Amino acid sequence: MDWDRVLVEVEEMLSPRLENLYSGFHSHHEQIQELIQVVESLSQHIQTHPKGKPKLSIDVETSSNEEPKRPQTARVNPSRKPGFDKPGTADPKNKKAEEEKLKKEEAKKKADEEKNKKAEEAKKKKEEENKKKEEAKKKAEDEKKLKAEEAKKKKDEENKKKEEAKKKAEEEKEKKKQEEAEKKQKAEEAKAKKAEEAKNKKLEEESKKKAGEEKKKAEEAKKKGTEDKKKEEGKKKEESKKKVEESKKKGEEGKKKTEEHKKKAGEEKKKKGEEEKTKTESHEEGKNEPETTEEEKHEDPENAEPSSQPEENSEDKIPNVDNVSDAGGSPIEPANAEDLLIENNDLPQENNQDSAPEENKESTSTEESKESSPVAKPTTSTLSLEEIDKLIASLTENHSIDELTTGKPFELSVGAKSALSLLTTMDDDKFYLDRYPRSDVVWAWRIFFQLLGQSLPEDDSKAWDECRKFLIDSRNKEKNKKTVDKIFNEKVTEFDFSDENIDKLEEIIGGRESTLNPQYFTDFCALTGLLMFSVREAALFGGAIKGKIPLWRQYKRLIHKKQKIEGNTN
Repeated sequence: MDWDRVLVEVEEMLSPRLENLYSGFHSHHEQIQELIQVVESLSQHIQTHPKGKPKLSIDVETSSNEEPKRPQTARVNPSRKPGFDKPGTADPKNKKAEEEKLKKEEAKKKADEEKNKKAEEAKKKKEEENKKKEEAKKKAEDEKKLKAEEAKKKKDEENKKKEEAKKKAEEEKEKKKQEEAEKKQKAEEAKAKKAEEAKNKKLEEESKKKAGEEKKKAEEAKKKGTEDKKKEEGKKKEESKKKVEESKKKGEEGKKKTEEHKKKAGEEKKKKGEEEKTKTESHEEGKNEPETTEEEKHEDPENAEPSSQPEENSEDKIPNVDNVSDAGGSPIEPANAEDLLIENNDLPQENNQDSAPEENKESTSTEESKESSPVAKPTTSTLSLEEIDKLIASLTENHSIDELTTGKPFELSVGAKSALSLLTTMDDDKFYLDRYPRSDVVWAWRIFFQLLGQSLPEDDSKAWDECRKFLIDSRNKEKNKKTVDKIFNEKVTEFDFSDENIDKLEEIIGGRESTLNPQYFTDFCALTGLLMFSVREAALFGGAIKGKIPLWRQYKRLIHKKQKIEGNTN
């Protein structure tokens, strides 16, 4: 408790009562003094007039200013007549009375003076006491005010603290709400992602089943093709044997004809005689030359056996399409199936197709169509349904299901991250905040925003306005409390690699993947050149451009393309 404050309040409460009591005591003191004086005068009178002791009726309540009535002590002389004394004669008793009266007056004056003096002193004391009380009261009030101000300050501080605590509590509450909302959103996204993954798994399983069935069908077709091939080869061998026999027969007939012709020539020589020997010899030589050519012609069918044999060998040596490269028949390792989506070449053709006989061209082409699978590496955007099925079959043959279905999340390389870190050291004019860049730069930024799942306006100037807003916001270090490279790294983690978004990305790129080169952009826009490291890696990871695409991404894109084509046909 505040004892000073209690004392001040008690003094304030008791001081008026004490003042009343003090004034009452003072007035009683004066009356007592007056009584004392009256008693003294009476005693003196009694001493001077011992015989006469009249009864006194003393009025105590007479005021101090009025002189008390003198009591009548002397008896009236009945023998004496009323009147004046004789002149020249003085009564000693009267003299004494006057002296006593004078003494009393002087005593009264002294008493009054003392009384006034005491009253003044009492008044002064009272004034001093009142002054002290007022000072004490003022002091108490000042202290009270100070204490009240201090209490108010303390209260204000406490209120401020309470408000700050309330604000903090509200901020924490809002933070918690935001965190809960983010968690909820993440949970929903994860749920949607899981649902999508489950859907994709189902589709993949269905496609695997279909691929297995197609594989079986392909194997059966292959077996049938090999059987048909063997049968056709047997037929061809028989036909070639027949042809050889026919050519042999023709050769024998030709030999017979030449022998007959020689006999006729010999007979003619004999008839002409010796005179015409020289002429006949020259004539015989001229005839012998065409005969030899005819013999050669007839001998060619005899040599047809070795020439037909290469034809058979050429048919036997039709390369298996699974082991033929697009360049010239060199075998391909099975591991190269993971790069089937990288290059965009035509389907392979037999290298010995031009050298083979015209008779075998149709058979070889039919065998190719039965057994061949595309070994070239086309992009999925230009593939037909049959080609996609063959690519899926080749992937499932050469790789396990785990390899084709399990994939890792996208991560930037160290080089791409270091390129983004250089954005913090770039000058303001390199960010094109006050002007419009060339169309190639806007095109590159369209790819970046599409990777984030956002489509920019078709007009380049409007599209760059959106890019400028993003750049200004990402470079605001006070607002973000992060550097610009960290903002870009966070945006990279938000890239959308869904099949639908990659389809849109392919449309934007439109076969210009060669332009997605950091060096190309660095020559005229350093900002885009540094960004292009990340954009190119992301486009390659998503399967939108040619390059070393992950196996599972190839498989996923093929299945998506197949479903898309089947949906369009239905």
